Amino acid sequence: MFFGVEKSLLFVLPKFRLSSECQSSGFFTVDPSLCISSEEILPLDCVSIQTVISKCLGPISEWKDRLQVSKEVGYNMIHFTPIQQLGGSCSAYSLYDQLKLNPLFDKSDGTKATFDEVHAVLSMIRREWKILSIVDVVLNHTANESPWLQDHPECSYNCENSPHLRPAFLVDRLLWHLSCDVADGKFADQGVPPELCREEHVQALGSILR
Repeated sequence: MFFGVEKSLLFVLPKFRLSSECQSSGFFTVDPSLCISSEEILPLDCVSIQTVISKCLGPISEWKDRLQVSKEVGYNMIHFTPIQQLGGSCSAYSLYDQLKLNPLFDKSDGTKATFDEVHAVLSMIRREWKILSIVDVVLNHTANESPWLQDHPECSYNCENSPHLRPAFLVDRLLWHLSCDVADGKFADQGVPPELCREEHVQALGSILR
């Protein structure tokens, strides 16, 4: 999602025949035009960009005050991590619902934030502060509990459509079950207590794994 930025284009040229003996291929890029307004262009070599972890911005009503720091220190572009609803891990790039805003942006009175309000804030910082913005659109990072993924498991890597992953899956399951057993104290008599806090605990665990 680009506000005030025309995305750089990459054109890939298919292989073409120069002669009966020679073939070649290549590509060329078209640099983006960074437009603050119809009259103002931000040269590419003048970009000073800051990344903001969107989930830490809080309610949408507080964004202006928190983003003003970027203005005061002289940034002219802000890169926002995904603004959609996140999964249980709360990782900034693990989306639970690609079509909904992060509920952390909702107002303190319980009113839900909207994409129009996000657009209004980003338009304001562009118009009044001369700061452009880029918002990540992440369509291939999905929380494992996402309803969309539950409905369409074929969209993810799994042992059925990617059989080469089966050995890795087996190792992962082994480590998971071992972790559960260690937490339950099942290896305490072999020098691995539920809480590993000494070097010899790690060495004993390594022996068990081997």
